[in-house]
Amino acid sequence: MNKIKLDREDIILGKPMPWNIYRSDGSILLKKGLRITSEKNLDRLLQGELLRDADNESNADQPAQSTQKSTAEAAQTDKPQPLKKPDNPFEWINYFSLQLQQIYQNIENEKSASVDQIYKLLENIQKLNSAYHNQFLYAVHTYYPQNYSLMQPVYSALLCDLTAVTLDYDEQKRTSLLAAALTSNIGMYSYQDTLNNQVSPLTEAQREELQLHPYQSVQMLKSINVNDDLWLSSIAGHHERNDGSGYPAQITTNTIKNESKIISLADSYLAMISKRSYSDTVPPKIALQSIYTSASDEDQTMYLAFIKSLGIFPPGTYVKLANNEISVVTRQSEKSTLHCVVSSICNEKNEKFNIPVERDTSEKEFSITEFHTPEENMEVDPVVIWGYKK
Repeated sequence: MNKIKLDREDIILGKPMPWNIYRSDGSILLKKGLRITSEKNLDRLLQGELLRDADNESNADQPAQSTQKSTAEAAQTDKPQPLKKPDNPFEWINYFSLQLQQIYQNIENEKSASVDQIYKLLENIQKLNSAYHNQFLYAVHTYYPQNYSLMQPVYSALLCDLTAVTLDYDEQKRTSLLAAALTSNIGMYSYQDTLNNQVSPLTEAQREELQLHPYQSVQMLKSINVNDDLWLSSIAGHHERNDGSGYPAQITTNTIKNESKIISLADSYLAMISKRSYSDTVPPKIALQSIYTSASDEDQTMYLAFIKSLGIFPPGTYVKLANNEISVVTRQSEKSTLHCVVSSICNEKNEKFNIPVERDTSEKEFSITEFHTPEENMEVDPVVIWGYKK
């Protein structure tokens, strides 16, 4: 397929592009039909050396070819490998992430069946989230069996679902929000883990690509016949900010949907509590305080709903007790909403227990004295903490 250099006059703001746009290595950056609506985004885009299909030679009607996929991987996409049915909530979370990986591959290959697969996945997430609320929140803070690019959307959907329930969303609105949370980053899936593991600052080309990923995500979903406006608009605005400093369109608070803001809250929280190469982990309490102090007046209800859905001591939070044991929160105490039940994993000498010991922090000798950032040797398999069979 012939390609030519992309020039500024090739793009008309607000009009669908009649061809694919490619990176210099030949991989597709933006697909046919995407609209660039901002002069600023167009400037960012054109700072890189990009190519486009020669006129009348677009291959957009055929499955996108990714330079990062081998022929063997493509064959796996056509015939997904069966996944082992889970035995406990943590295996279910891993199962969800692997299902999402198959769905992403199908979306990249423009398979319309992906839509039904997304709805089925979010239905199962809702069911399990309701049945295993504490275990799922524990997993959000401690359990990452797959790459961040797969775990983040699953956990974002979990957090968005809890917030939607707190806000008393109806079923249709809740479904659209969860679908958006699961797919908001599909446009950057191929390079998200690379950026997460990168220690050096983003290059200008990387920054351009990153800031266009909401558009790309929307376009990829449209290519599989997603026509739910709330789903698509929630993705389009999930990196916008009230003061217009966000991206990709720099819109302001009056035109940013609340659902976009909920996804943004979940993304921000996960980014703070997750260990990545360029950032240190922030304790959940500090992350929630940061979220609370950043809330504008018009967003107070939404932000408080998000915080309330996690609780004062979210499961998975590491704490130090009055008896100097290091523990991890598992659930709220039945005796008081201001306390929680924890599993102590280290004694006062910082020696690990062979089996975690349950403590109720409403009892004085086990009261929480401070939050704790765990060392690597303190990490415990959640299956062990919760007593499931391995």
